[in-house]
Amino acid sequence: MRPPVFLLLLTSAAFGLSYGQWTTLPNPHVKAHDIGNVYEVVHDCNHSWQWIIGPFCEYPRGSGIDHVYPRWRKFEIAALSPPGDSIAYLYAYRYMFQPFAEPSDSLWVVEDYSTVDIPYWHGYEGQSDQDFVCRYSNETVFHESNAGANFEQIFIDRRPLSIAVVEQSYAWNSPPLDDILVHAYRVTPTQFTLRGVYLVLHFYGGIGPVESDKYWQEALNYFDDQSTYSEEDHLAVVTDGRSGVEGQAKSCIGYRLFPPLDSSSQSLRWTFTDNNGVQNPVVEGSKMETPVTIRTESELTSYMYHLVSSGGVSINGANNGSGYLCVGPFSVDVGDTLVFWTAEILGMGTGDVQRKSAILDRLYAKQFRAPRPPPAPRVRVETGNKSIAFQWNSLPGETNPETYLDPNRGDNMEIPFEGYRVYRSTLSINGPWTLLMEYDIAGNGFAHDFGLQHEYVETGLLNNFEYYFAVTAFSKPDTSLGYPSRESRIPLNAVRVTPGTPPPGDVGQVAVVPNPYRGDIAYSSFNPPWERPTGKWTTWFENDRRVQFINLPAHCEVKIYTLSGDLVQTLRHEDQTRGYHDWNLTSYVGQAVSSGLYLFSVEDKATGNVQVGKFVIIR
Repeated sequence: MRPPVFLLLLTSAAFGLSYGQWTTLPNPHVKAHDIGNVYEVVHDCNHSWQWIIGPFCEYPRGSGIDHVYPRWRKFEIAALSPPGDSIAYLYAYRYMFQPFAEPSDSLWVVEDYSTVDIPYWHGYEGQSDQDFVCRYSNETVFHESNAGANFEQIFIDRRPLSIAVVEQSYAWNSPPLDDILVHAYRVTPTQFTLRGVYLVLHFYGGIGPVESDKYWQEALNYFDDQSTYSEEDHLAVVTDGRSGVEGQAKSCIGYRLFPPLDSSSQSLRWTFTDNNGVQNPVVEGSKMETPVTIRTESELTSYMYHLVSSGGVSINGANNGSGYLCVGPFSVDVGDTLVFWTAEILGMGTGDVQRKSAILDRLYAKQFRAPRPPPAPRVRVETGNKSIAFQWNSLPGETNPETYLDPNRGDNMEIPFEGYRVYRSTLSINGPWTLLMEYDIAGNGFAHDFGLQHEYVETGLLNNFEYYFAVTAFSKPDTSLGYPSRESRIPLNAVRVTPGTPPPGDVGQVAVVPNPYRGDIAYSSFNPPWERPTGKWTTWFENDRRVQFINLPAHCEVKIYTLSGDLVQTLRHEDQTRGYHDWNLTSYVGQAVSSGLYLFSVEDKATGNVQVGKFVIIR
């Protein structure tokens, strides 16, 4: 009987946006986790060797500090296959995996623990504040026609391995998990049984700033990172080195690999190596330098299998922050599914990463199902003269935050709901937010014991200015898991409101504000802003200028003239609740108006009465 052969499967778990266009592959779908303190790009197809514009794993979000190079954080599987199967080695940038071809196959986004019917996962229930779900497989023969180096030429034609992967990634928006991302993998062999399976988390360093126009210059200086490993908690940490133009970043990234829950810890063999001297095994004569000489795919596969299954720790001082974190062996039959998890833990220093890593140990047995926040209440709004009134008591048929259940808690608390918070922003529906009031159950020893309320009135506001309000619900802390209170996300029910008086019954009090309009005043810097970016833009442009006609009846027509009587613009106002109308200082042909004295007339369509007036524009 022939001895068993080695099979080594490498797949990429997170991916970037390519500068180029890969015409031989399906158009991929790319999204980014952006709900917590980590911004990470995720892809639904197995392409790992692609440059992206901007950071791929940015922490803190918005800092421009990346933590993975070269967009490389991937899981690998090393296994033994039955006799008769050929040896295969699927290197990361050979694009061996592709998404399924069904039109509905894309990167699914499931937010706020909602339930979604995914074609291959009916009734999928969200496990975090922001889940991404996708699937890919190795079911078709791949051929790269423009293989370059000798190393690539060895492996350009290969038999499909027929392994299907469903990947989930979890992100949270609040402590203690907002600095952590967890990936769940469900690997199913569809053609032959795998045994002697070793799970491998393969990563590279790359901590430092990313600028799209200077990426190559900075990339050359990323190779100063260091990786360390703790055998006690199987935690690898990559820190930034002191050399390189990017300097030394204070943040670092930790990696964890969690084997299937039904595996016995006594039978597992853990291996860690920092990849020194074994990265990029190549053919003799290749431009890449390495102590290892590989001439055939069989040699490479055997070498890699021995590496990841050898057991023990090997720290050789590699200067690129790379490493292999491995555990096994496992067996999985055709049609069965091997489920495991990886985690990225971002923090300010190794100690911070270790502290956050310990939280994952408490959630591992629950498959990282953390306590969830209450659902956000339904908010009803009434505007008044310089005031806004809110009510959020649950009406029949509406979801009631006060009766929600949380099966993910460790304390099995019957009623985890605790209270409500009211927020206001003067800038945008995305904040920044100011806490106005908190209401919670009185006399239970949690929070402040203020007592519950279901209404709030804000007074002293400016009429005809935009404000943003939101009401959230929050829970009691989970004392069993040591988990803090969870709060529904502010944007879930944030509303844009404009206080003011209702339309008058007739014309007579119409006025223009500001009058005069002055081009040397930055109206967009007011708080709240008088002028805001419109549409999808976040930057103020010239066409965002505005004057406002106030005290308009519900049905009227406003005409604007030059001093010589030429018609500049016509505004038709039809609004039963708002007695004002904005004009962006452009004529009916789309031309910005110049400085001068302008006349206006307002005709009430209900009564036929007309009011005239004037205003000044100084550009």
